[in-house]
Amino acid sequence: MLATSKCMRTHGLSGFPDPTTTRPFGASRVVYGNGLYLWIPISIDTNSPAFKQAANACHGVPPTSR
Repeated sequence: MLATSKCMRTHGLSGFPDPTTTRPFGASRVVYGNGLYLWIPISIDTNSPAFKQAANACHGVPPTSR
């Protein structure tokens, strides 16, 4: 998940966070795996062309859970 976060920032999403060990609030999407949460803040539009391009370049963002 850390590699995905770094990749997303490299591809133009400067506000994309690193994974955390605590469940975040105020997120539009949350992915959980291996004891880590990867959350996408509400301020990042997951339907925007920029997000989709970055996710594609970074081999996608893992499936979400809530």
